[in-house]
Amino acid sequence: DRYRALRNWYYHRNDDLKWIIEEMAINENDDILDYGCSISFFAYYCMKNKINIKITLADIESPHFNFCKVFYKDFAHEFIEIKPGIFPLKNQYTRIILYDVLEHVTSPLKVCKHMNDHLIQGGKLLETFIHDVEFKNRSNLRSAMEEREITFEFLSDHFNLVSGEKGSHHGPRIWEKK
Repeated sequence: DRYRALRNWYYHRNDDLKWIIEEMAINENDDILDYGCSISFFAYYCMKNKINIKITLADIESPHFNFCKVFYKDFAHEFIEIKPGIFPLKNQYTRIILYDVLEHVTSPLKVCKHMNDHLIQGGKLLETFIHDVEFKNRSNLRSAMEEREITFEFLSDHFNLVSGEKGSHHGPRIWEKK
């Protein structure tokens, strides 16, 4: 609902996300995708701090995403609605953010393959993949947990890990496309 979207945004309004900009070496020329953005704390941080970026926000239809479409209408470059079973990306990006997304999708492996197809060579992907054992969140999907290891194998084959830890650690990790 709208109240929950606003409450989440308000609660995280002071998050310091400067580390994402620094670790991913984000600059004004980058095409950034925040995939599964919810209310996009990252876009808010950039907008609040007058960091001029070209950002695309993508998520499923929800009150959170509807909030984004209104709140960031003059800031975001584009909004992409994700529909179940359909991979919507058409453009190439220099940076992709998958913050708290992979544990909520039926096939994180397919999502990462789709991201790989739309990330330029040398581009960076930030992901967190919360492990079911670490966070007992009922919205984590069993199918996502079952694909966790094979998803990391795919990432390791196509990307170099430049920040973070592999294994059961929930992240964040930053990968650079080979």
